[in-house]
Amino acid sequence: MLYVRKEDIKWQQRLENYHRAYQANPEIRGSRDATRQAFKVGLITNDEVWMDMIISRNKTTHTYDEKTAREITDSILKQYVELFNDFKQKMDNLRIENI
Repeated sequence: MLYVRKEDIKWQQRLENYHRAYQANPEIRGSRDATRQAFKVGLITNDEVWMDMIISRNKTTHTYDEKTAREITDSILKQYVELFNDFKQKMDNLRIENI
């Protein structure tokens, strides 16, 4: 679970960094702001599930409950991985366009 949390943080940081660097939006102060802005500009789809990811991340920080951990793991495997892959593809495409 620790590995998954680190990967989640890395992706959220990428969203935040993208917006700071390319959108010049100083109002982005955290993962929720970055997620809302990413949806607004078309970098991500399904903003509700991305917000669920943030909630899941926050839950994993303070949970030692096996049931909650299993639920979050299921969400990661069934929903989050696909959205991360879509986001990675979008970012790769943007990088190629800017080369």
